[in-house]
Amino acid sequence: MSYFSISNVSKFYNDLPALLPFSLEMEQGEFLAIVGESGSGKSTLLKIMAGLEVQDAGEVFLEGQPILNPNQKIVSGYDEIRLIHQNFHLYPNSTVEENISRQLLHYEKKYAKSRVEHLLKLL
Repeated sequence: MSYFSISNVSKFYNDLPALLPFSLEMEQGEFLAIVGESGSGKSTLLKIMAGLEVQDAGEVFLEGQPILNPNQKIVSGYDEIRLIHQNFHLYPNSTVEENISRQLLHYEKKYAKSRVEHLLKLL
């Protein structure tokens, strides 16, 4: 069983497809970049993955447990899933490492440091 999985998730707005059936499996510690043209469903997918949007079909699981949508739980979102928007506020007097690290402060220091090192290697 994978750490995070999406199975045939789709979403429609006013009968127009925002996200056609999509599936994905990830292991713990993997990073995922969603890339596509404007209007291709990236934001919709990420909101569904984070439990912030209700999908019309399909299922999303984190550690084998279904990710509940906002209609099914009191508090939206999951600590294990972070969204960084394209207009992300950067701190001009901080380094690249410090800007990235701010998003990881909620994690154990050892884990956060290894993630930052991995991200910096990708730059």
